[in-house]
Amino acid sequence: MKHLKLKRGMSYSGRGVTATKAAPNVTVENDAQADELIATGYFEEDKAAKGVEVDPNQMDLFEDGFGEGHEDASESGAVELIDTLGVTKLREYAKKHGISGDWPAGTAADVIREDIRKALAEQE
Repeated sequence: MKHLKLKRGMSYSGRGVTATKAAPNVTVENDAQADELIATGYFEEDKAAKGVEVDPNQMDLFEDGFGEGHEDASESGAVELIDTLGVTKLREYAKKHGISGDWPAGTAADVIREDIRKALAEQE
């Protein structure tokens, strides 16, 4: 397991991780994934973080089921979570939760987020 830190850009979402300027730390399970992320130029190994607990919001969102199954999971938690996702993860989140939308290529993340919020509100 390696700890990485976002070093370039405001955010990065891909290759199984999401990082933002506000929450730049991620943990990856294997060296190959870490090397791949470092090679993008967006990450560097965070040697100071060894032994430090990682922010659960920065764990791979697909491993924890998009926040489901946690004792503190709530509808507002889902809304907060989607605010951190990029277009690809938003599409996957919607699909996983049975939310369909007509989002052609190039659709802005904000448009998808709004559609997801509406669908979540209707499901209540």
